[in-house]
Amino acid sequence: MKTLQKSSHALLKEVGKGLKADVVFGSPTNRCVGIGICQVNPYQSTVVSRHLSCCQRVETTLHFSQPDRLIFSFSRKKICKKMIGRQFAYSRFRIKDALELSDWLTDQLGTGKAELIPGTYPVIFEEEWISVAIRIRQS
Repeated sequence: MKTLQKSSHALLKEVGKGLKADVVFGSPTNRCVGIGICQVNPYQSTVVSRHLSCCQRVETTLHFSQPDRLIFSFSRKKICKKMIGRQFAYSRFRIKDALELSDWLTDQLGTGKAELIPGTYPVIFEEEWISVAIRIRQS
């Protein structure tokens, strides 16, 4: 496994001081319907298609806790309650399908090609944030 560049790791270590991005919830193999993460796009660049709820796009801050764990911190103020109940039920977040991270994102993270690994991840509910540490695999 490759290690991250020190500057990227330091920049992305603290909640609220990481990389801002737009996350679209859903399955990448089911046209962004369902649970999981369908897309990670540059901040304020996502256009949600008509068949999806506007609730599915949420502003997110990304940072690392470990070289193979990318933390997604969703602002409680920016995510609708419907999505909280659906995506974070039982304090778990499930990714059914691997998601290859875009070139834009891997350039920002300094990781090279990488993907989110399917699995069920614990959710941390904080006063201002809902955070999930998702394993990534670098190719």
